Amino acid sequence: MGFSAIKAKALPMVMQATMMVNSLKQKVSGHRVKAADRIGESLRRCETEIGEIKDRLARIEGDLGATRRTVVTTAMAAPAQVAKAAGKAVSDAGRACEVAGCKAKHMARGLCKNHYYQFKRGSLVKSAGGYEKKV
Repeated sequence: MGFSAIKAKALPMVMQATMMVNSLKQKVSGHRVKAADRIGESLRRCETEIGEIKDRLARIEGDLGATRRTVVTTAMAAPAQVAKAAGKAVSDAGRACEVAGCKAKHMARGLCKNHYYQFKRGSLVKSAGGYEKKV
């Protein structure tokens, strides 16, 4: 069998393979276009949702504007005024820690912040005479 005979048999196979490759390229290209379209739709939906969320946040910020001003004004008020606004006895506002020798401002249960956390951990106990370190 000579070269021309082999070439004659191989040429139709090469042509058929080329046609198959071109067909596959077209199918892949079509799938790429469809995928790109789906991704574009998803992005548009996300952008719409983000816009709606921004609008909601702007409305909420507007509603909170007056509340923020009230909170800041209250926070800057004197301790007695804050206590009165919170419904606490005014005498609690300037109260000192009940631990002997501590002059820090009271936080809870008659204790300053440091002694209150010691009490919570159990290293400070309340006795009849006041608070004392646990031995």
